[in-house]
Amino acid sequence: MEAVTLKKLKKIRIGHNGERPGSGWFLDKVVVHPADEPSDAIVFECNRYQSYVHQMHRELLRDLTIFV
Repeated sequence: MEAVTLKKLKKIRIGHNGERPGSGWFLDKVVVHPADEPSDAIVFECNRYQSYVHQMHRELLRDLTIFV
């Protein structure tokens, strides 16, 4: 996904609403980097299954912090 220029990221929030059966998915990590500097990547590790069922019928949101 492409986005606007961002300042220094410390945390991101990612999720889904589990609206349809089978809408769960596994999130390994999110990698964010400037288009002109891929070596300046910021990695947000998750390693979890994003599943509405596993969240006891709540909207699923996860806050991910920088992986060092």
